[in-house]
Amino acid sequence: MRTSALRGFLAAMSGISAGAAKAIAAKIPWKDFRSFVDVGAAQGMVPVTIARAHPHLAGAGFDLPVVR
Repeated sequence: MRTSALRGFLAAMSGISAGAAKAIAAKIPWKDFRSFVDVGAAQGMVPVTIARAHPHLAGAGFDLPVVR
């Protein structure tokens, strides 16, 4: 995939997942957890949203090397 196409795709994925990320951060009882991992994190919208809403959590996001 071309670099510009990949960047566009990743930006679209972040935009599409923003609403879901907010819902996940709000609806899961995160107080019962200490950590989380997002596999296939793209630009990191979901893990960043969760971490901002719940600073007691340690989190990580992973994706394919080309996404770096």
